[in-house]
Parts: sequence; C-alpha cells; structure tokens
Amino acid sequence: MLPSEAAQLMAEYAQDAVDLARNKFEIELDYSLESVEALNIILQSQFEATPTGWQLLYRFRPSKRKLRMLSKTWGGYLGEVIRRQWGGQWLMPADGPFKGGVTLLVQGTMLSPVARAHKQLANGADASVSAYVTSLIPIFSHPSE
Repeated sequence: MLPSEAAQLMAEYAQDAVDLARNKFEIELDYSLESVEALNIILQSQFEATPTGWQLLYRFRPSKRKLRMLSKTWGGYLGEVIRRQWGGQWLMPADGPFKGGVTLLVQGTMLSPVARAHKQLANGADASVSAYVTSLIPIFSHPSE
C-alpha cells in the first residue's frame, strides 16, 4: 500500500470515529490533543461494556473481526490527532515488527495507533490512550513550543 493510500484509509477511519462518537456517544471529537481524553472515555466505556464471567451466559463478547474494526476506527482517529499535532506519515511496512500493519512515522519514530486503541479496548484503563499521548508530548514537542 502506498503512503497516500494508507493516509486516505486512516483519514476515513478517523472520520468514521468522529461520526461514531457523535452518533453513539454524543461526544464531539475535534482532532485536538485534548480530545484524546474523550477518546479515552469512549474506549473505556467499550471495554467496560464487554461481558465477562457469568455475563457471557447472556451476552456475547465482540468478535475478533469487530474488535479489529473498532481498533482501526479509534486508532485512525488517535493517529490523526498525533499526525496533526507533530507531523508524520502513514505507512504500511513490508518488513520488520510492524509488517503489514498501518503505522505512523513521526519524527523518525514508528507508532501503531491502531494497536494502542486495541490495547485499551482489550485491557481497559491500564492501557489508556490519554496516558500514551501524554507520554509522547516530551518526545515530540520541542522546548521552544
């Protein structure tokens, strides 16, 4: 996949996230760093809605396919926030640890926003996207900003 195709795909996922946040959660996402906290709330609510234990007798867990799609949607938004804040380019590496996955190259560092969204959907608050973005601020922001 060419970088321009990856960028178009992730921009579409990000727009889907904005629409889903508005329609299902009544939350406005505006691509700001501050909006990642709202994304965090959405991901946490989706994690908490996942049935566990005895609840599995009455409700099904999301399928792996559904979880992948949610990860791409929310991860596309997360990545677009990062890209708009610090620059970067969407890529799909042909080799290495990110082989075959859409990744974001920011200032020489390869990130996987989709994997980060998936991690919070699967693990909850321990994998907060807000904490993740907060950890990126000193790495990508320059002292003059």
